Amino acid sequence: MATQYAGIELRTDNPIYKNEMQIFTTKIVSMAKEANLFASQGGPIILAQIENEYGNIMVDYGDAGKSYIKWCAQMALAQNIGVPWIMCQQHDAPQPMINTCNAGGPYITTSYDYYAPLDEYGNLNQPKWGHLKQLHVAIKLGEKILTNGTRTDKDLGNQVTLTTYTNANGERFCFLSNINNNQDANVDLQQDGKYIVPSWSVTILNGYNKEVFNTAKVNSQTSIMVKKGDDASPKLTWVWKPEKKKDTMQGKGSFKGNQLLEQKELTFDVSDYLWYMTSVDINDTSIWSNATLHLNSYCDFFEENALALRFSASFILIKTGIAGGPVQLIGKNNVTIDLSNQPLVLQGWVEW
Repeated sequence: MATQYAGIELRTDNPIYKNEMQIFTTKIVSMAKEANLFASQGGPIILAQIENEYGNIMVDYGDAGKSYIKWCAQMALAQNIGVPWIMCQQHDAPQPMINTCNAGGPYITTSYDYYAPLDEYGNLNQPKWGHLKQLHVAIKLGEKILTNGTRTDKDLGNQVTLTTYTNANGERFCFLSNINNNQDANVDLQQDGKYIVPSWSVTILNGYNKEVFNTAKVNSQTSIMVKKGDDASPKLTWVWKPEKKKDTMQGKGSFKGNQLLEQKELTFDVSDYLWYMTSVDINDTSIWSNATLHLNSYCDFFEENALALRFSASFILIKTGIAGGPVQLIGKNNVTIDLSNQPLVLQGWVEW
């Protein structure tokens, strides 16, 4: 889509992009509704997300980014799915969007649940499931005080803080936070008891004198799940589709030119690949027997870091492939032939 519409800009307050995004979102939502997948229909989907980690790159879009994210929220709410919408890494998510963050998943290659309480198959991930269930029960105990009380914070020293919520009746609900990474805290609240708060953890107190939860004290069962294949299931088979390489390898590509071209505009989202072929006559093998092909290409890959996210922000404006070059053949003693304007045979195709 990025190259098929003149004037389009990705992920910003651009009418062409927003129209395409709305069409796509509506299509996905409609398919889910038809299958009764949302919890409001009795299905398993309890949350939906619009956009992803936009807050990390929004600064690059300025005011257009802010208005875009508001539009995203309005467009999503208009889908009327009956479950909450979330925005990941969006600190200024418009109401009633819920700002969420990522749990992290290093070395995970075959699963995308990142050790969530429920995995992608709906199974319980223990002990996380049980631990979070206990947390929710503890928070529920203080629900009325947390939503109607007043908050006070007291620094107890050594990176320990006591946060207290108190309602009009004098009832209290408290959090003991120890943000020290290395040292457990021994907290003496005098008549309200003594508590051990492990390093980098939070203890929840119902009142001042009853510990109901600690984030580092896990007593839920641990389970190891073994997934076994079903021998009765039909075996997977592979189907191969040949790529049209022969014509190109014989110098008969889809088109010819005398310049290096911008890949997005040329392949038009139909192909992932663009191949260049050319030939050059050389006479002195002593210079060119161990020649090096040097080319200058534009970055066209993504990594999960801030720089790559910034690249995403202006993707439509950035050239891709080896557009502009130079492409050079470098021989002995840096003798150089510039191939950038050679007669070229080009061929693009999709990998199957």
